[in-house]
Amino acid sequence: MKRKPTLVEALLPIVFLIVIIAVGILKYGADPQIPLLMATIVAAALGKYLGYTWSEMEKGIVETILPATQAILIQMIIGVIIGTWIVAGIVPTMIYYGLQIISPGFFC
Repeated sequence: MKRKPTLVEALLPIVFLIVIIAVGILKYGADPQIPLLMATIVAAALGKYLGYTWSEMEKGIVETILPATQAILIQMIIGVIIGTWIVAGIVPTMIYYGLQIISPGFFC
C-alpha cells in the first residue's frame, strides 16, 4: 500500500546525501559521484519501503528531469564548442591577443 512519507522519512535521503558527500570529500578526498549513487540507492529503497514500484519511481524521475533537458542539451553543446575551440587553438589565441590588448595591470 502506497503512502506519503513522514517528515523524517522525507528528510532521510537528503541528510544521508549531505553526510555521505561531506565524509567522502572531506575525510577520503573522493569524488562525489559514488556518494550520489549511494544516496540514490537509499532514496530508491525508501520508495520501495513506502510501497512504490520501480516503474512509478522511474516515471517520477523522468517527469522531474524532463523540464531541464533543454538546458542540459545547451550546456552539452557549449561544452562541445569549447572543446573544439581548445583543440583548434582558438582559446589560447584569444587569450594571447586579449592580453596584448588589455594588460593585467588594467584590473588593479
